[in-house]
Amino acid sequence: MSDLSLSLTHAVDSSQPFAAVFAIEQQLFRKCQSKVLNSLEKGAILFSSQQSFEPMAASIDSISEAKDGKHYTINGGLLNLTGPNGILPCHYSETVAKTLRDKNTVLKDFIDIFNHRANSLMYRSWAKYRLDTDKAYQANVEQYQSALDLMLSALSGEPYPDAEQSNFYFGGLTYAQTVSAQKLEHMIQSISNLPVRINQFKGKWIELAEEQLSRMSSFNKGESFNQLGVNTMLGRRCWDLNSGFEVEIEIKDAESFERLTPNGDLYKTLKRMIKKKVGSAYDFNFKLKVKEAHCKRVRLHKGDGATKLGASAWMGSNTDHGKTINYYC
Repeated sequence: MSDLSLSLTHAVDSSQPFAAVFAIEQQLFRKCQSKVLNSLEKGAILFSSQQSFEPMAASIDSISEAKDGKHYTINGGLLNLTGPNGILPCHYSETVAKTLRDKNTVLKDFIDIFNHRANSLMYRSWAKYRLDTDKAYQANVEQYQSALDLMLSALSGEPYPDAEQSNFYFGGLTYAQTVSAQKLEHMIQSISNLPVRINQFKGKWIELAEEQLSRMSSFNKGESFNQLGVNTMLGRRCWDLNSGFEVEIEIKDAESFERLTPNGDLYKTLKRMIKKKVGSAYDFNFKLKVKEAHCKRVRLHKGDGATKLGASAWMGSNTDHGKTINYYC
């Protein structure tokens, strides 16, 4: 028994006739090497009504395959205009049956145009909101708009499409307005697959606006920030302990270290994601705990393998491959 017959049998048993249509569509992807979702629109799969007056007509009566193996016709009573389940008055079905007895298929072929269109729209609606079909379309179809991604985009407030998919994946963690250190650790660890720890209260300098500076005297009482011990401050900036944190990552190999150095792909991804989650009110930096064995040897040459002093390599008095270095970036 072929794969198509097995899929059809499974579909009839599970009362899901469109599953057989989906199986045919997947076979066409493999046979035609096509990446476009147009098998129904281009006529590779055609729906044809089965003219019968039986009240319990099968959803799919038969499937015929063309000689080229790239065109299929599905006969049955899925969603038809005529027949026992048709939406047109009975005299239309009687007229079609009469013309078929006279070996005239013109009327039936004309009505099948609308039957095919109605079944195609119903099938696309059925396949659009199923996780199994959505996943298969993402793997086989170019420029496919995933219904699941569209829903996640609407729920998370992120633009579609999202090339990294990280915003959709962590949408549940970031639904709340406040992103805790534990949530941030979980997100970074899931992306980097490395041990991560958030060191809080690292602080940052905050530049004060001109109207926030302390003045010795002012005609506007209470607006010059000159109450000693309350709001008086020297200088134009202050140190805010709560506005900075540190992302400590333990490096396991040389490849991970290279990806987390400035201009590395993982460094850019994490920095962009963290900035998006915590906002502009917080400053952060990365602390990489790396062993000397995972660092590059200094090489003075051009090209992609060139060592970047201060970024991926540094100078020291001795070499200890077991020594752990704290690299800040």
